[in-house]
Amino acid sequence: LTSCEEFVERYRLHQQSASSSSSSSSSLPVLCSECPGWVCYAEKTQGPNVIKYLSKARSPQQIMGVLVKELLAKEMQKPAKDIIHCAVMPCYDKKLEASREEFTDTDSERKDVEIVLTTAEMMEFITKRVGSKGLRDVKGVGKLDPVYFNVSSDQSTLYRPPALGASGGYLENVFRYAARSLFDHDPEGDIK
Repeated sequence: LTSCEEFVERYRLHQQSASSSSSSSSSLPVLCSECPGWVCYAEKTQGPNVIKYLSKARSPQQIMGVLVKELLAKEMQKPAKDIIHCAVMPCYDKKLEASREEFTDTDSERKDVEIVLTTAEMMEFITKRVGSKGLRDVKGVGKLDPVYFNVSSDQSTLYRPPALGASGGYLENVFRYAARSLFDHDPEGDIK
């Protein structure tokens, strides 16, 4: 299930149990499980009372790891275990997430994601290669996808557009999907 589908499914179950006066426990709220730091905190300090509300959907990092391996294995006609996937992520906790047992195929002992570099590590790597002059003289910087990256006018700084928010639009995506699926409503403009 995607996060969007999971929320809609749990919302409908909640509505059904509320209308039938069922004694079954609520399936809401759905707590985001994309942040491995939050998941670890919930597991270690909050226990079953919170864990039951965590989303069952894998994070984009882990989904991409599985997709890359399955699709590349077919395309390259190689075993998936021979493909090493490296993710570049904004948080050091994503390294922790990639090392979790549930993200390793038990039959092949293949990890979904073998290597995680943080964006800070990536920028350190780039800075060591281009020096203090910044990105302005690096070939191809001006061709980065403008939906996800912006380069300052002097092409010295790379940054994320603020419109995507801290979570990259995760909650807004779930909200819009739920509005369409549950209420046949398509919200327009910014959601605040």
